[in-house]
Amino acid sequence: MNKKKKKNTITIILLLLVLILSGIGYGMLKSHNNRVEREKAEKEAEDNSVMLNDFEADSIVNLTVTSKDENFAFVKEGDTWILQGEEDYPLSQSKLTSMAAGIAKLSATRMVVENPEDLSEYGLNQPSILIKAVTTEGKEYSLQIGDKLPTDTDYFGTTSDDTVYVIPMATRTKYAVTKEELFDVESSPSITADNIREVKVTSQSYGDFHMEYDENNPTDYSGMGTYPWFMKDGYVNPINMDNTMTSEILSNYTVFSFSKGIDYKAENQKKYGLTNPRAKVFVRYLSTEGEEKTYTLLIGDTDSDGNYYVSPEGSNRTYLMPKDAVEKKIIIEDKDSLLSKFTHMINISNVEKVLLSASGENKVYEIKRTDNTDSDGKTTTTETFFVDGEEADETEFRSIYQQMIGLKMAEPLKEAVTVAGDSVVTLTLVKTDGKELIVEYHPYNAERYTVTVDGKTSVLADKAEIDDFVKTILSK
Repeated sequence: MNKKKKKNTITIILLLLVLILSGIGYGMLKSHNNRVEREKAEKEAEDNSVMLNDFEADSIVNLTVTSKDENFAFVKEGDTWILQGEEDYPLSQSKLTSMAAGIAKLSATRMVVENPEDLSEYGLNQPSILIKAVTTEGKEYSLQIGDKLPTDTDYFGTTSDDTVYVIPMATRTKYAVTKEELFDVESSPSITADNIREVKVTSQSYGDFHMEYDENNPTDYSGMGTYPWFMKDGYVNPINMDNTMTSEILSNYTVFSFSKGIDYKAENQKKYGLTNPRAKVFVRYLSTEGEEKTYTLLIGDTDSDGNYYVSPEGSNRTYLMPKDAVEKKIIIEDKDSLLSKFTHMINISNVEKVLLSASGENKVYEIKRTDNTDSDGKTTTTETFFVDGEEADETEFRSIYQQMIGLKMAEPLKEAVTVAGDSVVTLTLVKTDGKELIVEYHPYNAERYTVTVDGKTSVLADKAEIDDFVKTILSK
């Protein structure tokens, strides 16, 4: 490249850099100007706002809201708002508190006109909403809300001084409510997957489901607390659950939120199918303070959209709960898939000997542990592995042990069976505390063995898998 071309290239690059920097500078300047304009507009709007009322909301004892579709009269008794004429209606206290605050701290976006000649121009000759408040001192306050501004989301409004103002849409929204929207919907209990201790579902249509947590689960033989969850009901004996599947299923029982309130009278629950519910969901859990609590939800009929009528047990209130939210709690498609496949999973650190008896042969697998303390007082444990009294390779020994405890069930037993005669295979695991866990396999049919662990026959195993295991082990 000659000097002239090189000089031209450099010039072009410099010009491009100037253009890029100019564009960035323009963008930053535009953004800054927009922010300044926005802040200026917000400041002007704030400066133009008008405070119409400014008194304590707690002093309001009567509040009426009149609209085309609704006519409410609320009375405050003590600290509780009630609906006049239907005193036992479960009013949302938070919404009534917000209504009272809305009139007590009422402000307008701006003033429109004083003493207008024709209120109908603003929809205020027949306001869409009329709010009146009376305080403990007998003072009265009112707000009339008319038409929506043609070019805005806010509304025309006036108080008792015959001046038209712009009332924020948010203010109108507080009072544009139906009776149904004022229903006090109970909040969901504070439940997390980690603090659930038991879930029990009874269902006329989908069958029962029962899982329970016990940190000292007697069927968890691991010695490490590996299987705290087990399933009950529907099986001959409780069976440990798969930990991954447990986490997934528990998430279905942490939230009990209702879409809306339907009724609050106990005598009406029959028509929603709640006196003889089609399903019941029970959850036992720990509060954040560690206190044990329970929550039971009754599930009744469905509405025309398939959503369910529900009620917390002991409550007179009927709510509507979304179809999906209910069915994920009561429909467990394949309960057996939630079970752990392992029947005698014991950590090798808790075992000192395994006796295997099969096909008329016996084998002994043993781990001898020796503690050694060095000059610094540090103790280490040395493990030596033996098969039939002869020292064995550690890697091979551990592999065989994994095969032993990795034997899986094929299916759970849902009815008791009679186990008779000698076992085909017996594993006796002698633990470091001297206790024994005996696992026996007996013939059941052409494809299955029964599996008896610690004297309880709860599952069946695949015959071919067990036979292959025995053949492999005895050949070594």
